[in-house]
Amino acid sequence: MHELPPAGQLSRECRSRAGPGRLAEDTMSFLDKVRGKSRVGRGRVRQRGGRATGSRRVQAQGLTDRIMGGARPLAGRLKDAGRDLRRSFQH
Repeated sequence: MHELPPAGQLSRECRSRAGPGRLAEDTMSFLDKVRGKSRVGRGRVRQRGGRATGSRRVQAQGLTDRIMGGARPLAGRLKDAGRDLRRSFQH
């Protein structure tokens, strides 16, 4: 069975494969995707809460959160595509 490294530490082999700056870029696009999904979830909750209380303002805020959260993963995918394109020209 493999032993996992302590939290926050990557093996030297893994870091060398990632290359300089790659790990940070991958983490940022991953965070965009996670933040987007959490915002969509928060929007759903707000929208349902607005419906339950009859507050159109809260319902509209929930819808806005859902739309903006849906755009966040798209931004992450665009960053990934741009990064991949840039790397293809570097090699």
